[in-house]
Amino acid sequence: MDQGELVSVAVEQRGSPPVVLVSVRGELDFSTTPRLVDALNGQPPAGQHLVFDLSGLGFCDSSGLGALIAAHKATVAAGGRMFLAAVSKTVLTAITVTSLDQLFDIRDSIDAVLAEVSAA
Repeated sequence: MDQGELVSVAVEQRGSPPVVLVSVRGELDFSTTPRLVDALNGQPPAGQHLVFDLSGLGFCDSSGLGALIAAHKATVAAGGRMFLAAVSKTVLTAITVTSLDQLFDIRDSIDAVLAEVSAA
């Protein structure tokens, strides 16, 4: 099975509020994380926020978490904030046991993130 069957990544620029929405579906592991890293190349543009829709992500190992940490660093360096939205229980457990819930802004839904960013 190739990595395209295990994970899908869609990147969408939104103008109002200015965010980059990244939808991740499937499983992020050692073999599939490079697909996410490639899709994020150059994202987000300066001053924009990065929003991950993880509602379709069923599994995330340490390599996937490492990619999210790298995305967070890049977003902060570009002057934005990174949000994780609609995180499944399984993925949230991985984030929590590694204490990354202290680093990431986690929200219940994309709508919650967009409302927060619009209000800022």
